[in-house]
Amino acid sequence: LILSHELTSADTLLYADSLRPAKKYAFTAQVYDGDALLAASPKTAATTLDTTSHDFTWQTWEFGGQGGSSSFYDVAIIDENDIWAVGEIYTAEDQYNAAHWDGEKWELRKISYGGWFWKINTVFAFSHNDVWFSAFVKWNGSRFIEYPVPDVLTGYGLNKIWGTSDSNLYIVGNGGLIAHYDGRQWSRIETGTNFDIHDIWGDFNLITNKWEILALSSQMYYGEGLALLQITSNNTVNHLDTTGLRIGEQSVWFKAGKQYYITGDGVFKSRHPYGSKADWNYLNGHPKLWKSNIRGTDVNDIFVVGAYGLVSHYNGSTWKHYSNNELPTFYGEFTSVKLNNNLVILVGYKNESAYILMGQRN
Repeated sequence: LILSHELTSADTLLYADSLRPAKKYAFTAQVYDGDALLAASPKTAATTLDTTSHDFTWQTWEFGGQGGSSSFYDVAIIDENDIWAVGEIYTAEDQYNAAHWDGEKWELRKISYGGWFWKINTVFAFSHNDVWFSAFVKWNGSRFIEYPVPDVLTGYGLNKIWGTSDSNLYIVGNGGLIAHYDGRQWSRIETGTNFDIHDIWGDFNLITNKWEILALSSQMYYGEGLALLQITSNNTVNHLDTTGLRIGEQSVWFKAGKQYYITGDGVFKSRHPYGSKADWNYLNGHPKLWKSNIRGTDVNDIFVVGAYGLVSHYNGSTWKHYSNNELPTFYGEFTSVKLNNNLVILVGYKNESAYILMGQRN
């Protein structure tokens, strides 16, 4: 018996927190009136996910720094032979805002808009021939296509982009900006906040058959507040409960209906953030360093990265915090991380150079 509960509603959520990885379980529910059995469900079988390996082989690259402080801010993995990193890179001879991996080497690239160089904060890829750089440049596999910058995006710093297709695309930015692209035009979504929005993530809930989209807003360096925003199917915004979180968080990632994470000043986890009490729990044991970004492939394969070369991996059972003996030590920060199967890419800066760390699971 794992739960005995008086029925007070038509729907009851059961959370079993004692299950082990890679095990088969069977569940059944029975309804009693006193000692009389009224109904029993058939057995429902489930197999828990196995853990993933913490063991990676690492490679590093550094770019720029001679002509000015350089950094990568985001990365997109299409596959192991097609990866884009974006930011601002200043060499002794020139300036660049992207780097591309072809499976063998990184090549610095200069992506212009209207003939002008600009710092690129975010990149999002759907395929080899559908890669978005911020909200107004798209790589179609052979050339860069420039789109007009709409008025709703003018004057805002653009921080992160996410979507399900190039006709359903969201971008978040400073001053409470969320905008949606329907394949023809960008339209602004009212958010009810003026805080900078740093991150956005979405995932499809297989139980409800609906997309869930969350954005995280805060004034990280001023300690003024925090807002967790739910973007609904009709592109309105709900403000979710943030009890248990700290002011100034930066990144959000989740598997819909399973686990929800927020990072920044700590690592926080919730099983259901949409109720009147979200029950955000602080996870002890993490290094006392700023956590800039969290991304994963599933609840058993999650990376958290941040200041002073912070790299932490969750395998579904345990967290591993990679030590200085395993990774290079440096002054700087990892600003973004992405995973694809057994490949992980971390980008940021080291001293004055833009920095890339690639890990291949052994």
